[in-house]
Amino acid sequence: MMMRKCFGFAAGLIVAGLASSVSASLVTYNFGSPGQETTNETSPAFGPTTNDGNIVATAIQDTSGKVGIEISSAATTPVGAPYNRVDPQGNATSAANAVTNGVFFSFTVTPNASMSLTDLQFDAARGGSGTPRGYDVRSSVDNYATDLSTADLATIRPTYTHVSIDLTGAAYQNLTTATTFRFYVYAPATGNSVDFDNIVLNGTATPEPASLSLLGLGGLALLRRSRRA
Repeated sequence: MMMRKCFGFAAGLIVAGLASSVSASLVTYNFGSPGQETTNETSPAFGPTTNDGNIVATAIQDTSGKVGIEISSAATTPVGAPYNRVDPQGNATSAANAVTNGVFFSFTVTPNASMSLTDLQFDAARGGSGTPRGYDVRSSVDNYATDLSTADLATIRPTYTHVSIDLTGAAYQNLTTATTFRFYVYAPATGNSVDFDNIVLNGTATPEPASLSLLGLGGLALLRRSRRA
């Protein structure tokens, strides 16, 4: 009897553990490797470098049509890779102006079942000395009504400023539909870029119900085998 209880408990732990969650990093964008420099938004370099199997993530996109984005490897880039060079093209000279004019790039994450977020991290820098240059990050959770983080950037590439945005609030837990993050960008003139690298969305995601059913059946099979032993 004790053996049956132990197997039943173990099977339950397997199902519960695998159902709850999966990895710290849901999606990462590192923007390719040297040789993948491009302005073609269909290039794999704009897509996720890695993503959790329980979510679907889009590529980095210029859905606003008001910024220029390119994978670049200028001589001043840090060791380790290309980055996302973003040019507001004269469409925004301040954070408020960028939001009003819809000057942004974005990515969307859709859970297979549900996801709970912990933080959004990235590195950002001015592409040159002209100021102000910066960002304002917002999300579809509140229809882009409030900023999650905004700042004028003080550092110039190759010196990046690391940004970490807390997403542990209730609004970002147990999400079951697509969530989009917009990076509104501003700079003083056309040709003045704001550069981004190592964009990472962290959290946990759960498998689809069908996957959970298979896990449950596996647990029952384990229990039945123990009873026959």
